[in-house]
Amino acid sequence: MAERGKDRYDPATAAFLAGVAAARETVSYSDFAAAFDLANQGCGPVLNDIARRLHRHGLPLLPVLVVRKGDKRPSPGAGLYAELGIRTDEEMDAEIQKCHDHDWSDELFMKGKP
Repeated sequence: MAERGKDRYDPATAAFLAGVAAARETVSYSDFAAAFDLANQGCGPVLNDIARRLHRHGLPLLPVLVVRKGDKRPSPGAGLYAELGIRTDEEMDAEIQKCHDHDWSDELFMKGKP
């Protein structure tokens, strides 16, 4: 994992989320955290860096698939999602659908590359 203030993007975490998308599922913050030995509060920076990288490449934002257990909704991302153009529940639902519909198999991170 990268140092504080540095890019925390890890192809393995993106590939994990792509697998969740391919299964047309979501994953809880606690299950995501456990899969990568993170504290629940440590998920935000990792997910934000994945979202920023995917956004730069015009890809759906896989971190929207990480949801709260109670309401099965993504956290607002401390404004990150709004910054990236997702401001309403309808836009969030549409982004989740884009993640589920995208063919992730050809993306470099699915081949172990950054």
